[in-house]
Amino acid sequence: MKKIILSTITIFLSVLNAFGKNGNDTTIVYNGMDIHLSVNESSINVNVTKSNSTVYSAVYEQKSDSVSAKTTHRLIEDIPLLNLLSRDNNKKHTTFRPHLSSLAVGFNKPMKTENDCPDNNVARSTNITLIPFDHGFAINKYLGLAVGFGFEWENYRLTDDEFFKYENGILETRNVKEIGPNATVEESKMRTFGFVFPIMLELNQGNFNSLFCSAGIVLNINPGSHYYSKISVDDEIMKFKCDDLHHNVFGYDFMAQVGYKKMGLFARYSMTELFKSNHGPKMNALTFGMNWFFR
Repeated sequence: MKKIILSTITIFLSVLNAFGKNGNDTTIVYNGMDIHLSVNESSINVNVTKSNSTVYSAVYEQKSDSVSAKTTHRLIEDIPLLNLLSRDNNKKHTTFRPHLSSLAVGFNKPMKTENDCPDNNVARSTNITLIPFDHGFAINKYLGLAVGFGFEWENYRLTDDEFFKYENGILETRNVKEIGPNATVEESKMRTFGFVFPIMLELNQGNFNSLFCSAGIVLNINPGSHYYSKISVDDEIMKFKCDDLHHNVFGYDFMAQVGYKKMGLFARYSMTELFKSNHGPKMNALTFGMNWFFR
């Protein structure tokens, strides 16, 4: 709006100098706007439109002083220019595009474990999070609140000599040499699938395509869990699996993000243990990785 007003005033003065008090109508196209000025002996009408909508309109009364050859211009239509400027700023503040809806790929590392159990292979313990829905609430020009909804798939794999085994309602990690000196782990993994509800505060430079950082909590619901182990012993195959582990269905994480435009880095720390008490190894998960934002 400031550009509109300044441009209007500049053109307005130019028209006065060029045409004086003769009746003239002039339309100038500037920056996608039509600036129309109608000049006669008693008044000057200024009307600025964009996409056939009026964004500024005013009527100026002219009074000439024949002695000093000066002309006085007085606004006779009350146009709240300051309100227009303020309204534009409010529009910027009522819309907030958060860095939340994304596809994230990361790695899981068990934390707060007892006796380093489980000893997982971080490079193969992957995490995939898809957040297709989000919404932002502007607090001010640079700060906003973001909420979202998505899905999460977590995978834990142990080191080469360790495998998962579920007995008597307890998921344990075992060393493969307990089965036999020639036993090897062909495959051993534990997975969970669920829903995530992130609630984040984000600070950026006033728009989506900028540097940003955010922090908040992620509520999660994990209705399903599964483990599968495959052991080879002297050309024989032993398989262990279960689809009903005693894990914690509800939990929450602390999460932080930092990035630029559509790329970011994230870290999450689970404040809820993965398994219910006495039903699995004590562990809280640290997840870290990269995310790609959809907007």
